[in-house]
Amino acid sequence: MQTNILKIAALIRIADGLDYSRMNSKLYKVIVDDYNVMVLVKGEGASIDADRADTKSDLWRLIFDQMIVFRAES
Repeated sequence: MQTNILKIAALIRIADGLDYSRMNSKLYKVIVDDYNVMVLVKGEGASIDADRADTKSDLWRLIFDQMIVFRAES
């Protein structure tokens, strides 16, 4: 049960980061390869939200041992 709660917490942290600016940023594209995930974010607050989500994805990286990064799409 603790593992599941940690996974949920990791997702909630990322979601919170993506909504940080409250400027209607949107997920634009997700690129996945064998070991990495890159999430591109678009909108007025994209750089703020992508940076915050990238910071808050630390728990995800620990739990899943997989690199996930967030970047603003210009």
